[in-house]
Amino acid sequence: MYESTVIAEVIKKSAKLNNIQLKNMLIELELNKNTLSNMYKGSMLKADSLARIADYLDCSVDYLLGRTDNPEINKKKEGVIMDGELHTCPKCGAVLVKKPLDGTFTLDDSTSLNGFYCPNCDKPKTTSQENDH
Repeated sequence: MYESTVIAEVIKKSAKLNNIQLKNMLIELELNKNTLSNMYKGSMLKADSLARIADYLDCSVDYLLGRTDNPEINKKKEGVIMDGELHTCPKCGAVLVKKPLDGTFTLDDSTSLNGFYCPNCDKPKTTSQENDH
């Protein structure tokens, strides 16, 4: 079986490697702030929560579960799947895509969802563009 404590460690390690603060990730994914703490106490995540974390960390669920050492194996290729369905932009229908993790990207629009945005409707601004104004 899968050990929740081991999965929590993999999540923590993956977040650190991607310069992601766990607190921010949990907030953006609308998960309880004590999610990892509960995992260290033996509580297991639901499958959809684990999938959302994998998508956020840009790795596969198999990697988080320890079924592979390669985070690319069985990784979701594109689009945002939450609550079992592919999410698209409410304005134009385009598949939402993940924001870059380097912190140089902000959005002017409200169609962004949990760290994802519409490549057609949202107007990305880099931090260098913000400083120019």
